[in-house]
Amino acid sequence: MNQIFETEKKYLDYIKKVIEFEIKKCQDFEKKMIKDSTSLSFEDRLRGTHFNLNAQLLQNGERKFKLEKSKSCPYFGRIDYQDSNKSVSSIYIGKSTVTHDNNQVVYDWRSPICSLYYDSEVGPVSYNSLSGVEKGFLLLKRQITIKDGVLINAVDTNLVSEDELLIPYLNVNADNAMKTIIASIQKEQNNIIRSRDIDLIVQGVAGSGKTSVALHRIAYLLYMQQRKSKSDDFLIIGPNDYFLNYISTVLPDLETDPVEQKTLLRLMNDYIGTTLKIQEENLSGDFEQQCTQKKIAAFKGSFEYRNLLNDFAQSFINGNVSSIHDFVIDGKTVFSAEDIQRKMNELGESCIDLSKTRKYFKMLFKNKKESIYDRLNDEYRQKYISLPISDPSREKYVQKSIELNNLIKKQGDKLLDKYFKSITVSCVSLYMFFINSLNTLESSLTNKEVQLLQLNVLKALKKKQILYEDISALMYLNYLLTNKTLDYRNIVIDEAQDYSLLAYYTLRKIFKNATFNIYGDLAQSIYSYRSISSWAELNELVFDNKCNLQELNKSYRTTIEITENANNVLNHLGLHVAHPVIRHGNAVKYINTINQPDAKINAIYNWINSGYQTIAVICKDETEAKKVYIELSKKGISTRYISQKDTQYSGGIFVMTVMSSKGLEFDCAIINNASSNIYDINNDVDMHLLYVATTRALHEQIIMYDGEIVKPFKNEIKQSQALSRKLLN
Repeated sequence: MNQIFETEKKYLDYIKKVIEFEIKKCQDFEKKMIKDSTSLSFEDRLRGTHFNLNAQLLQNGERKFKLEKSKSCPYFGRIDYQDSNKSVSSIYIGKSTVTHDNNQVVYDWRSPICSLYYDSEVGPVSYNSLSGVEKGFLLLKRQITIKDGVLINAVDTNLVSEDELLIPYLNVNADNAMKTIIASIQKEQNNIIRSRDIDLIVQGVAGSGKTSVALHRIAYLLYMQQRKSKSDDFLIIGPNDYFLNYISTVLPDLETDPVEQKTLLRLMNDYIGTTLKIQEENLSGDFEQQCTQKKIAAFKGSFEYRNLLNDFAQSFINGNVSSIHDFVIDGKTVFSAEDIQRKMNELGESCIDLSKTRKYFKMLFKNKKESIYDRLNDEYRQKYISLPISDPSREKYVQKSIELNNLIKKQGDKLLDKYFKSITVSCVSLYMFFINSLNTLESSLTNKEVQLLQLNVLKALKKKQILYEDISALMYLNYLLTNKTLDYRNIVIDEAQDYSLLAYYTLRKIFKNATFNIYGDLAQSIYSYRSISSWAELNELVFDNKCNLQELNKSYRTTIEITENANNVLNHLGLHVAHPVIRHGNAVKYINTINQPDAKINAIYNWINSGYQTIAVICKDETEAKKVYIELSKKGISTRYISQKDTQYSGGIFVMTVMSSKGLEFDCAIINNASSNIYDINNDVDMHLLYVATTRALHEQIIMYDGEIVKPFKNEIKQSQALSRKLLN
């Protein structure tokens, strides 16, 4: 062990000198380029030499920046590889490449050969290179820990278990942003990151690293497809802005340009040109009423609803919904309705999007103003020409002619814009028209259910709000009537279990040239009634069975105790349980707040004193969360109340709903009230909420209740009480 450490310490010292040397080269090159740019002749500038110098300066600056960043931890692993010619190479693996004298002294983790570090053990191996499959022998695989430029540890992986190697990475505290996992990527994660499949669906249990894998795959694809792909080609669709902010630092930390991120709501607003806000989910009323609301939400995400939208759009396109009128100036027709309609048909446009038609007629109007004026003015001209100069009426027609000239040549463009604005129908208005007409269409809903649907949708839209399940329908209607597509090439969808079949169908239409990478967990599908029911169904009905479905079944986030506790909820739901990494922690605590009213306050102070950085109090809904926030504030605890509207993630103590916590992780978490009257054992929504809540903590978790705890945890309390009695005796 000492020999390994000394060997690696010497190499680290060498690499640190190499990095300093290469940084100095970059600095010298920068000085030379700046000096050269100041002495450029006029002829050199005409030839564009200064642009070439600026490009070189930029490239040099990027290399220097990467070298500076690598000083604290230039690499994290090493493999010794013997190729088919018996040539042996020691390959050190880091976040980015370090070269010296035209030799790679550190390899970028995304390099094809570095896959061996994640996939293989000592012995015969193979990997996919750019030129094909390479076969050889892995002589050594070593994990190396470096912090602030100092070697902490070096261990050959064949001497310890896989879980033991992971523990140093899993025992750390949660930070104010998601971390990279390049040093601890597991084989099943690496297979997805480096997958050659175009379209992927990844089913991963809570804590399996789905989001990290998604982001590392983006970084990998950008590295491997540098000539074909750029960061602008990627779009990440996430559940809320708070989550997107939380993951936003990962790609820059991987030395990859950030990619665009949007929620489905923001994507819809950008696509349609609206500013609608989401109306919070509210399943109110008795059991029967809730079932009706769920049925309506499911209906709006179905292919049946898609077909009704298809028929409505076709009816609109055929002119049964709206009509075009003449564009007139001074009561005279400039462009007839027939001409405008004909051009719209040629350009494939409808009244919902007239950008091409508007552009055509504006250009036509600009080029033919004189002839248009002559044609429209002919009546006035004939009048004043036919009258004697002394006739008072002649002046009236001369003045009308002057006013017409002003209207056409000075105000005509504005009048044309106003005209097209008047005949353009907003997608929201058309959707409202569609909703109003639902009672005349055949559907699987009863008349009473249709009326409730109409009431809720129209009420929301009139307040400039939209129900979540109407987002994809509105986008799809806009697509049908405009054929508008967006030019992203790679779509990454996180928390993908929360989207309906219609949502996926719509996204496939809008991003017609894009590949899809879909990451989700059906066990975390809180509103399952409005979401997909299975990945196989999605693959078949939307992706023509062309997606490769992969699974991540091991949870790396939580301790064994927390994972097994959450599995109680999965067992109740009849779903596959998660398999934890061998990392033990404190047992999950159950506290009846009737007997211990200050337990929440005491737990938070104990965790703060223990050095934990992120603590979440997770509540079922907004009402409960606001109440807890006020309670903690009055007790002098500095905390943040996080709602779905928040966008900035930071460390500290949080109070939030389960929905706001999705995709996030914390050092410690308190489930504020898991009583049987809060989480209904017979309500799938409640049980999925409970599962999500119990999978947010990394290290410690407390489940509070007042009176009777929800059924999945009853056995845990009995066992805990039995153990306490045994210890007391």
